Amino acid sequence: MSDLETLKATVRDYLNRPNLDAGSLVTQATGQLNRDLRGHPRTYVRRNYTQPANNPLLPLPDDVLEIVRLRTQGVNLRQYPVTVQDEDIVEGFVARGNVLHVFPTPAVDQQYTLDYSSRLRPLSECQDTNWVLETFPDLYLYAALKEGSLYLKDADSHAQFSAEYDRRLREVQLQGWSQNIAAGPRTRAI
Repeated sequence: MSDLETLKATVRDYLNRPNLDAGSLVTQATGQLNRDLRGHPRTYVRRNYTQPANNPLLPLPDDVLEIVRLRTQGVNLRQYPVTVQDEDIVEGFVARGNVLHVFPTPAVDQQYTLDYSSRLRPLSECQDTNWVLETFPDLYLYAALKEGSLYLKDADSHAQFSAEYDRRLREVQLQGWSQNIAAGPRTRAI
C-alpha cells in the first residue's frame, strides 16, 4: 500500500463499507499525522533566502507547520508573538500570515536561513503519496481507520484502531529520534 487509491480501498475493506468516502478519512488522518509527527527529524527543512535591501518581509513556504529558527550571519533571531507591536521589537521577527516580518529592516541585501518543521503533503489525485505513506503505510492506515471508526460511531473498533495507531506511532517516533540523538536535527535544503 503506497498510494492514495490503495489506502482508500484498504480503509473501506477494513471497515466493511464499500461505499464509504474514504478520502475524507484520509484527509482527517493527514491532519492527525501532522500533529503527531511534529518535530520528527524527517519533517525538518532548511531554506535559504537572499533578501533585498529595504524589504523586511520574507515569504514563508506553503508547507510550514512550525518555525524552528531563523538565522542571519550565524545569529538566531528571536521570534516575537504576533501580538507584539512593531515599535517594541528591536531585533527579531514576527510570523504574520504567510510572511515573516524581520526587524530591523535590512539596509543591504541579507542572507537568511529558515529551519522549520514541514507539513505532510496532502494526498490527492495529483499527489497520491508522501513520505509517511511510502515509509510507514500501516501508520497511515490506522490513522484513517481510527477516523473511520469515529465516523461510524463504533467504539470497539475505535479502541482497537487507536491502540494500533498509538503503537505504530511510538515505533516511528522512536526510530526517528534514535537515529538523531547525537547528531541533532537533520534538515532538507530546498
